[in-house]
Amino acid sequence: MRLAPQIVENLQELASFCPKGFALGMHMRFAGAKVILLTYPTAWVTIYDAEGLLPHDPTVRWAMANDGMIDWTDLSGDDPKQVMTRARAFGLCYGFTLSLTQNGSRSVLGTGRPDRPYSTPEKTRIRELVSALHDATLNCGDEMQDSLDRLSFELTHPVETGSPSPR
Repeated sequence: MRLAPQIVENLQELASFCPKGFALGMHMRFAGAKVILLTYPTAWVTIYDAEGLLPHDPTVRWAMANDGMIDWTDLSGDDPKQVMTRARAFGLCYGFTLSLTQNGSRSVLGTGRPDRPYSTPEKTRIRELVSALHDATLNCGDEMQDSLDRLSFELTHPVETGSPSPR
């Protein structure tokens, strides 16, 4: 299945704002997200998964309990497992979390960068992109999920690096 050009363009623009990647979970359910796009550094994702840091991540806890946006610096006081401190070693120094509920479905985004905080116009544009992606994937099936998985891989491993396709 080919993704709609607007989905591809929105994801590419989102990636351009996120030099160290992003984690986007769309249409959250009790057991997880219907769509997950993850472009954070592979070494960080490996540690995060191996140590089961998800339930200890203050950005995730905030996103599941709130709607809106919050800067990561505002969450640093509630991080007993030092998830955010450890993420800095992988260039995730400045970031924010976005949580939105539309059409009865929640989507969440975490994004970080190594060099500076996000500006208000950047956050506004990122929210617009996530909102559009949320709506465009509301009724996605397995074929769209596979296409989104491939695109997520391509955003993380550009073709010019010689990385193989995941499928």
